[in-house]
Amino acid sequence: MIFLEDVSFRSLLALLEPHMAEPAWPGLMDPMVKERIRGHLIQSGRWQQLASEVDPRKPIPFLTRSLFRDYKRTGTRTRYEKEHRIRTHALNTAVLMLWLDHPQAELDYVQDLMWAACEMSTWILPAHEFTTIDLTASATARYLSEYSFILSDRLETEVRERIHAELERRILVPATDPARMDYWHTVDNNWNHVCNANLIATALYEIKDARRLAAFIHPIVMRLGYAIDGFTNDGGCVEGPGYWDYGFSHFVDAAIMLQHRTGGAINLMTADPKIERICRYPLATYLSAPKRLAFSDADDDFIAASTALKINRFFRLPRLYDYTQRTEDRTMLYIKDLRGMSIYAGEQPQDRPEEDDFILPDLGMAKACAADKSSEVILGVTAGDNGVSHNHNDLGSFVVYRKGAVLLTDPGAPLYTAKTFGPHRYDILLCRSRGHSVPVINGLEQSAGATFRATLTTENFGVPGAIKKITADLTRAYSDPTLASLVRRWELAPNGNLAMTDTYIFREQPESLEEAFITFANANVLENGDAVQLSEGTVTATLRSDGEGKFDIQTFSAGEYEGRGSASLHRIRFTPKTLLREMTLSFSLK
Repeated sequence: MIFLEDVSFRSLLALLEPHMAEPAWPGLMDPMVKERIRGHLIQSGRWQQLASEVDPRKPIPFLTRSLFRDYKRTGTRTRYEKEHRIRTHALNTAVLMLWLDHPQAELDYVQDLMWAACEMSTWILPAHEFTTIDLTASATARYLSEYSFILSDRLETEVRERIHAELERRILVPATDPARMDYWHTVDNNWNHVCNANLIATALYEIKDARRLAAFIHPIVMRLGYAIDGFTNDGGCVEGPGYWDYGFSHFVDAAIMLQHRTGGAINLMTADPKIERICRYPLATYLSAPKRLAFSDADDDFIAASTALKINRFFRLPRLYDYTQRTEDRTMLYIKDLRGMSIYAGEQPQDRPEEDDFILPDLGMAKACAADKSSEVILGVTAGDNGVSHNHNDLGSFVVYRKGAVLLTDPGAPLYTAKTFGPHRYDILLCRSRGHSVPVINGLEQSAGATFRATLTTENFGVPGAIKKITADLTRAYSDPTLASLVRRWELAPNGNLAMTDTYIFREQPESLEEAFITFANANVLENGDAVQLSEGTVTATLRSDGEGKFDIQTFSAGEYEGRGSASLHRIRFTPKTLLREMTLSFSLK
């Protein structure tokens, strides 16, 4: 889609001109907003904790050249990015304290942190040297411009002028240079929304001439539509729930800022009905926060409270609050950023999210909840295609959740290194088929690319007391020329018992076949290989096959599967005793 298709440059100029003195984000110059934020921090107990998060007496970490070059030399991203996050958190906290007149705030510490950012050789992360402006550079520009604005009466002239000069040199000038057009300008993934929204924010703070501002942001706003096109028509995010929160929340930021700075005349959120469907997407991914269906490059986590607050400015979706983090005493939302705090007005989650079935047919994802709610069983399934951004070759993979425990899992995102987004991505267990609950056929895993795909259908969703059924046609997920058909079917009984059946048709008798089930739970082979017991805490279940064959278990350390955590990953294999041209393999989890 194309935003501002019917809004000319002159029209946008006329809408911006009356509001040029306003901050990009609503309320940041309102004393009542500051007082409300201060009250929120005091009530949540964080007001007293802020000073412990920064130490003006310690030297500001120096981001050395060798640390920056760690990525190029070894492929490791974590050391530099960790130090960068420490500095960014220190600046965010120190600015918040100063802005709210915290008794332990220090102006010089804030100015030193800002100056240190300006002194950096580059704002781009080491892994992103292929681009002129990256996610982190655009974010650095946004917070420096915003903080300079809200603290303009306190910062020394030299500091303000240095920040302005660096923003011009590093961001505003190259962003409009046709010789330095970065790929993310019109890409359909999270980079588009993050970088473009941050450019809009920076321009709204820094550009004081209305004509230049209108000329700068008009094409950038139009580019936001490319990333909206990257969501499936049912609102699904192919990059997973983590990137939904990261990327789409920046789009909502842009919508709030434009609505605010045009006096309400421009509302990107209502430009297409698809946008409201995108807002609902995370409801289809959660099991019980922070546990969620971590398909693609995702992990368990909460929805950022600020994201839920921002969306609810446009659509009434209070259920989003059910999946946000709360303060330690669980009385308030835990909001990490200044913009979220500024629009928080005491919104609260419900005591327990309502469990719903979801089917996103365009994305290829379904979530089914057992009809007997006391069983607390949820089944999540993924299909779609293997050519998407942050892809895993996982068509037909599934997750089984019971009473707070994830018994069969999608292992989520790997630790990001140079390998993750290069030609060896699918050497990583968490990205390839062997790291997911899908078959390996004649020694072949699923392949990457949009031609490798699966379709998904459901039955009895929303029908009280019924057996809920999900069917995935995986025939086109594999490149094996002997595979004529593979259909996987799940049946979730009202009491939470699960049956899964794979029906194979081969053009000739297969040479090998193994079924796989992935788990972080404890797994033990029973009965001479006829079953496997899974347990996590007090929750247990038994996995069996209805046919002849044997189970065994492969175990991988975090280093072996290149994961982000420390838990061992278990790959439960089932090898059928007899291989036929047409066969059905059935499994139950009770």
